[in-house]
Amino acid sequence: MKHSDLVRDHFENKYKDYDRLIRKLIPRYNEMHQNVLDQVKTLKPFDRLLDLGIGSGETALGFLKQQQDLSIDGIDISSEMIARGKN
Repeated sequence: MKHSDLVRDHFENKYKDYDRLIRKLIPRYNEMHQNVLDQVKTLKPFDRLLDLGIGSGETALGFLKQQQDLSIDGIDISSEMIARGKN
């Protein structure tokens, strides 16, 4: 089995707990996430964003809270994560 298949299978099986799990696995995840959102504030306004590994859409939602007219395209290896991000 290819590595990408293993990654996809992992997220297909764990997607319901992703937001909780990621915070357990990555120390200071909330701080890191906020730093990403803060850095984007320093850029000139833009109208499109590509989110690679969109996951549950939490980061995309943060961007939309900062700039409501933003259009976001999200890509993820897991169809389950994409479905969750749409909700």
